[in-house]
Amino acid sequence: MPKNIEQIQLVLFSPGIVITNKPKLVSDINDTLQGLFDGDPAILPIPEDAPAEIPRIILKSRDERYIFQIATKRVNFFYNYRPEDSLIEFPINGLYDKFIYICKSLIEEVHCQFPRAAQVTRWAIELPGSGAEYILSTYLREDALFKDPYDLELHCLTKENVAGCKTNKWVRIKSARKASDPSENNLLTVLIDINTIAEEEYEFGDVLLTQFLNRSSNITKETISAHFIKKE
Repeated sequence: MPKNIEQIQLVLFSPGIVITNKPKLVSDINDTLQGLFDGDPAILPIPEDAPAEIPRIILKSRDERYIFQIATKRVNFFYNYRPEDSLIEFPINGLYDKFIYICKSLIEEVHCQFPRAAQVTRWAIELPGSGAEYILSTYLREDALFKDPYDLELHCLTKENVAGCKTNKWVRIKSARKASDPSENNLLTVLIDINTIAEEEYEFGDVLLTQFLNRSSNITKETISAHFIKKE
């Protein structure tokens, strides 16, 4: 059952991020990471009343493998897998360190507070047969009313304790088809989203963030193993 991770998204949530000197911050981040973001930076003139989720600053590597976004209430760090990354294992060596370095700079230089965190991974699973039929036979009852589904999607929420933090763990499994040939329906897309709950606040500095990322990556690997490796 071949499986590939397609994207890693690391997130820190903030009550508010106010940056007075954006060009300096961009320069400092690139200096800290020795030019990791070698693509053209984008400092967007977004109105203050625009939705908080819209990034105000976007930094990218030239190949868009790494993307870092700063919005007013969150920061996102993406790692997008490339075809040449097929032999690289999750978690990516050094990825968490890069994220922690950036966030430490935001805490020290911009005085950001980060009470919540998340790690989201997206996977592609190749099956010998129909993805929809796999979900039906693996997760639903044999007498389920769904017959010959064209597509099928399953969402499951569990509660986890991750590095002392109360979290939601969402697992979303969806049948998929090749865009070039929809008749090839032997694919699944899997999203694993581990995020601290909105009702609790923590103080994410470098120590707690390291613990959270390491433990959430272990939970992610355990989830993938339990669902898709034991059946090989």
